[in-house]
Amino acid sequence: KDSLWNYVQSATGARDEAGLDTAATHLARAVAVVGVSVVTFLLVKKAPGHVRNRPGPREPPSLPLPEPVAVGVPAGSAGVLPGDS
Repeated sequence: KDSLWNYVQSATGARDEAGLDTAATHLARAVAVVGVSVVTFLLVKKAPGHVRNRPGPREPPSLPLPEPVAVGVPAGSAGVLPGDS
């Protein structure tokens, strides 16, 4: 329980990468002690309402897809895997 509390305090107060590394260490310790399911439940249950109820990520911009490329298969080799005789 202390590791999880230390994680929350470290993560919210981190000002640089070293602070985030410290938070990650506390989170890893908490997960090792009680398991992923318990830590996830506690973090979601204890999260303030404004964090849990935020809208999800925006839709990514649509990007043009590359044109498909035809790939030829040598005659008589369809369905034959390397090493098959």
